[in-house]
Amino acid sequence: MKAHSSIVILIMQVFHSHLHYNFAKLEKVDMHPRQFPMLKIISEYPGLKQSEIAEKLRIKPPTVAVSVKRLEKAGYIEKKHDDHNQRISRIYITDTGAQVMELGRAIISEEEQTLLQGFSPEEIALVREYLQRINQNLTKQNSLI
Repeated sequence: MKAHSSIVILIMQVFHSHLHYNFAKLEKVDMHPRQFPMLKIISEYPGLKQSEIAEKLRIKPPTVAVSVKRLEKAGYIEKKHDDHNQRISRIYITDTGAQVMELGRAIISEEEQTLLQGFSPEEIALVREYLQRINQNLTKQNSLI
């Protein structure tokens, strides 16, 4: 790879490799790699509304709606009406979803070990710091659009 390759191109290549890896691993449980972060949020914050999930993941509500339907159909999550307002649906992970989460965590851990192979702890800390800054910059820029 050329030393002067665009950082944006490199990030896109890493993302593509990440998706390819996760497609192969997650297809065993009939899950799209982009659904895993949603399942993780639902697991960590039981009882969220779809709009709250969209906010936490910084994605559009219609995207959440499609993924929620798929995850619900797969038996990974369930919707329950709010106790105080029956018009509000809250989303919870099921036991099956929790099992898939454990598999997903193992996949992420395995992938992280692979992609950080040969890095020192100091380099890993720097990579994390740089990626967080890149993410903050993009988040700030996106809020202006």
